[in-house]
Amino acid sequence: MSHYRTVRTVRRAALVGTIAMAALLTLAGPAAAHAEVEADKPQALAENVTLSFVSEAESGTAGFTELRVVLPKGIVPGDVTLGTAPKGWKLKPTSDGYTVGGPALKAGVDAEHEVKARQLPDAKELAFKTVETRR
Repeated sequence: MSHYRTVRTVRRAALVGTIAMAALLTLAGPAAAHAEVEADKPQALAENVTLSFVSEAESGTAGFTELRVVLPKGIVPGDVTLGTAPKGWKLKPTSDGYTVGGPALKAGVDAEHEVKARQLPDAKELAFKTVETRR
């Protein structure tokens, strides 16, 4: 079953400009959960940036099996590699982003993963649409 969640914008100031990262989701179902994404180098045109994603587990009965991320304009799937992820989870590029998934996490466990992006686009704000799949 897929859950779409509403998430908040995470902003971090950098010396040379500011870039905001947001995992944008649409709310469906009764749970008011969210996902967040942060960059270790949150500035336009930064290279080799680690993006950390956290999707909060708010279901007491189902664990995450996969997260699908749609990358913003200026970041292509071939420029993203998996850093850390839950044990057994793999990254698979898609036409507009990637999925990362594997064995179901225990109910109540947050889904956390990191990817490295070759370069961020020249933008003040980026949106990452994220779809969470649970079983």
